Amino acid sequence: MAITKKLILGVTGGALALGAVTGLAGTAIASTAAVAQRATPAAAVTAQPTGKHGQENLAQELAAKLGIEQNKVEAALKSFRQANPRDKGAEEKAENAAARKAERTARQDALVKSLASSLGVSESKVNDAFASIRSDHQAQRTAALKKELDAAVASGKLTQAEEDAVLKADGLGLLGGAGHRD
Repeated sequence: MAITKKLILGVTGGALALGAVTGLAGTAIASTAAVAQRATPAAAVTAQPTGKHGQENLAQELAAKLGIEQNKVEAALKSFRQANPRDKGAEEKAENAAARKAERTARQDALVKSLASSLGVSESKVNDAFASIRSDHQAQRTAALKKELDAAVASGKLTQAEEDAVLKADGLGLLGGAGHRD
């Protein structure tokens, strides 16, 4: 009986610790927005970043990756957005995760085709640019998360093992956030 109680207490304590770590990680993820620029990987995918600065960052990043003048990329993005107004609730209205993912994928494909045509580059070059931007943003987000977690370890709020677990979960896409939209 004593072993059962210890086991239950241990599992319960572990679950509470994991909940606390996940809450801290969520806070850390939320605080990375300022560090990882305003355009998130999700914004790069949909070309609908929040606010004018996000749109400028996306255009600037795409221009750099594609080797094209930023004003041309801005014009191509603006043209796409005008021709394809985003249904703000379409993804949320989709009945399941697969339908939401299909909606995002279709929009991304349309964006890639539009940009390739407007900018006179191949679709594969545009896809590569988006993949590179997403990778850069994920690396920035992970670095900011690690910095937050390192501070929590240094202050005694987390153990190194807890930090490692959060970073592993983040790497597997289990924490969600801007970088993981599947």
